[in-house]
Amino acid sequence: AHAQKKPPTEILPEEKAEARFAQADEVRKTLSREAENIFSFSKIIHASESESSGILRDDDENDNPENENDVPENSGSNPGESGSTYPKKHFFDLPAGPEFGTLAHVTFEKTNFRTRENLDSLANSALNALPTRQTLSQDERKNLRAKFRAMVEENLRLPLFPERDFRLETLSTEDTAHEMEFHFPLKRSRDLYVELFRVFKNWGGIYADTADYHWAPNSPARENPLRIAGMMTGIIDLVFRADGKFFILDWKTNSIAPQDVPADFRLSDADLRREIIHHGYALQWTIYALALRKFLRVSLGENYLHQRDFGGIVYLFVRWCAPFTDTETLTEERLDELEKILFAE
Repeated sequence: AHAQKKPPTEILPEEKAEARFAQADEVRKTLSREAENIFSFSKIIHASESESSGILRDDDENDNPENENDVPENSGSNPGESGSTYPKKHFFDLPAGPEFGTLAHVTFEKTNFRTRENLDSLANSALNALPTRQTLSQDERKNLRAKFRAMVEENLRLPLFPERDFRLETLSTEDTAHEMEFHFPLKRSRDLYVELFRVFKNWGGIYADTADYHWAPNSPARENPLRIAGMMTGIIDLVFRADGKFFILDWKTNSIAPQDVPADFRLSDADLRREIIHHGYALQWTIYALALRKFLRVSLGENYLHQRDFGGIVYLFVRWCAPFTDTETLTEERLDELEKILFAE
């Protein structure tokens, strides 16, 4: 007789999982009554900013830390970090501001990556919602719509990884999850900046440069210890599955370059890295990776093995068709190290 195959391990039966999520939601509602108990990536990077409670989307267009010129020109790189070759097209002259960033996010979220059959209607809706639309002539509106549509298409057909030819337009809807909201309880800390500085310095590369820029012992952030307790909340723009692995992608609409760039201007790898360090995005994507790992461990149980099943992160700067990827740094051991200082038991 043949041995019967053991069924996949299920961590929680459905009724227990529902009870657990309901309990977590009650905790979130309780904490949300006091805004200081709700933390997001932006609130950690800029603890002095006042944020409202609830689900928070980080604003690429308005996020302006001081001392931008102090970002190192040539930071070290980790294995798996990439991003020095970009296409010849850019869309720098599309409208600036948070409204455009929100509309671009919504368009990428709702577009069918493969067929793009709904892209025209989404582009029309997005541009009709722009506050500056009324100031444009009919020809200007037409040109803006065509350029916006071209930006979306160029990014969907863009090769994302230097080591293989993978493009978002190959993904089916079954392999994508947009706007993945998360909450997790934070471990109480008397000075999170000290702990983040220690961990990121040890990781090296862009993580160490982020630590030096934001949390070094002589930095303004260290003058006031960041005490945290409560709930971490956020929204991951896109989780996708490719080649049997799960990836995190974030759409970035940052302008990056100075105004009035020439038509042949090309964004360099140094420009991109400087923008990432300036905004502290390495912390953002690491928090996202922790949240995704937690979700996949609950959903898939023993069937999820991080080293085998996690592919990495992609930060796609859509105005420049410029992806930054890290496919090797966020190992099981490193995420465990960060989890110990962030997650409550």
